[in-house]
Amino acid sequence: MVDFPRGRIESRGGTTERVVVLSAASFASLFELPAVFESLADSLAEAVAREALEHLAGDPDPLPDEVARCISLGTASRGMGLVEFERWGDLLCAVWRDPPASSARFEPFVERFLARVVGDAVGCDASGAVIYRSAERITVLLGAPETCDHVRELVAQGVTLPRLVDHLAAGEPS
Repeated sequence: MVDFPRGRIESRGGTTERVVVLSAASFASLFELPAVFESLADSLAEAVAREALEHLAGDPDPLPDEVARCISLGTASRGMGLVEFERWGDLLCAVWRDPPASSARFEPFVERFLARVVGDAVGCDASGAVIYRSAERITVLLGAPETCDHVRELVAQGVTLPRLVDHLAAGEPS
């Protein structure tokens, strides 16, 4: 419930948890300190994954689109945009549309948050590596830590997205 005249916002679900509204600029400033963004990414991912699992209750083998929809419910309900999956051959990417921030300093948060929320929602360990970033969307490759480290190196070297996808799809060595 939003009651701006009284300065109150209540979270859904009848919890007594207090909700604080931040501007996108204030939210983005939190990423200056690694300990802050790591803690925020972990706690937010835990909450979103828990909600996604509640929505998926009773479905032992949900489709990726259904998992993405449930994760999107959690991000959208927090005013943080939508999440969907894209498959490029054997590669799985999470695409965050209309993210709350888009600067380079936001990337470690995005990688940690999306890998954690997807991993928690489907019961696996995952890492993430940003492969594309604009004000409108951030695309994160989800995979093993070694693969994601390698992808970050390639992106830092200026490897284009089509070349990066070709490289990964071909299984070229690191």
